[in-house]
Amino acid sequence: MGGNHNEEKNAQHQGLADSFFNLLGKVKKHYEYPTTAYETPAEFKNCLARVNSMYSGYNQHDAQEFLGTLLEGINQDLNRVITKPSYEQMVADPHRSLQEISNEFFEQTQTRDDSIVTDVFCGQLLSKKTCGTCQSVSIMFDNFWDLALSFEKIPSDSQHLYDMIEKFLSEETLDSLVYCRKCDTITKSKKKFVLWRLPKVLVIQIKRFEYVRTRQSKINKSIVFPVQDLDLSKFTKESGDSSVEDAHYTLYGVVNHGGSLNGGHYTAECMNAYNKKWYNYNDATVEETTMESQEAESSFPYVLFYVKASYFNQ
Repeated sequence: MGGNHNEEKNAQHQGLADSFFNLLGKVKKHYEYPTTAYETPAEFKNCLARVNSMYSGYNQHDAQEFLGTLLEGINQDLNRVITKPSYEQMVADPHRSLQEISNEFFEQTQTRDDSIVTDVFCGQLLSKKTCGTCQSVSIMFDNFWDLALSFEKIPSDSQHLYDMIEKFLSEETLDSLVYCRKCDTITKSKKKFVLWRLPKVLVIQIKRFEYVRTRQSKINKSIVFPVQDLDLSKFTKESGDSSVEDAHYTLYGVVNHGGSLNGGHYTAECMNAYNKKWYNYNDATVEETTMESQEAESSFPYVLFYVKASYFNQ
């Protein structure tokens, strides 16, 4: 979010974009002249609590939920759409190309949400659903602001991020029955995803919390994840969108979760955009740290932030 955010601020804004931008300005001074000093984001927290009362106290909250609240709040403050049209369910026209259908779906969502947040964080998935009776394939395009990846159910203490992405995209049989327009039956079906439109900044959530029977538990498995070059080109081969021409990403930040489900603690590791060094942020403690040049392995990552190589170098 650059200095022109005031120009895009709409009349219905709640002040969250202003508050966040002011906080970024304070942090940026430390980025340009790295020190161990820190900022206390009290004003930003108070503003966030006004937008969503869930954050009015001092309880710990899920980092991914917080990120979603933040991005949605900034999106609303800077939304170029003032009066949103009523939502209409789109149906793909089988006589048009997939890219034409993709554009139609994407343009429809922009009639409701169009801001710097969607410019930077919004990608698009192609969903293919195959009828179990007549084998016809129906398609749908869905926007995403992040990808939530699950661990594979295999006896391994470590999994690679590429394998988790492949699992997310792979075909699976749906639990519930689905109506098929082609054969007019309610039947079992299979569904798979294709990465069709890639965002400038890719946010990946590692799903570390699961329900076992009636209890929620934390998954402490390690993940191996690329640092300098997350290459998604093999997952975009079916796409014809221009955004996949650059499918290479650089790791920019990591939100870590340590401890148990009930007694956990968040820290962050981020790259300094000015000196390209990595720093660890642990409450009021800021320390320079190291990050592997090619791949890293850890059991702590909960949210990963990747920036497109072409966007990162601007």
